Amino acid sequence: RGQRSAVCEKTFRLLQKEPYAGQFAYIEPAVPVKERIEWPDADCGVRRRDPSETKKGAPKLTTDPNQGSSCC
Repeated sequence: RGQRSAVCEKTFRLLQKEPYAGQFAYIEPAVPVKERIEWPDADCGVRRRDPSETKKGAPKLTTDPNQGSSCC
């Protein structure tokens, strides 16, 4: 309550109608929102990486969350 919050266009429009009308301060976006985002056509270097590259080849230390000690 009483804090600014960004919402999608659908919610923004719904909050301007009954039963919410008059209960919110509506601030239009400073920059017009486009319906569709333009993505570059060229390959931007995104590729699937091997786990040995992303995890530095380190094996998992454990799969058992208990570790033998009590948490209580």
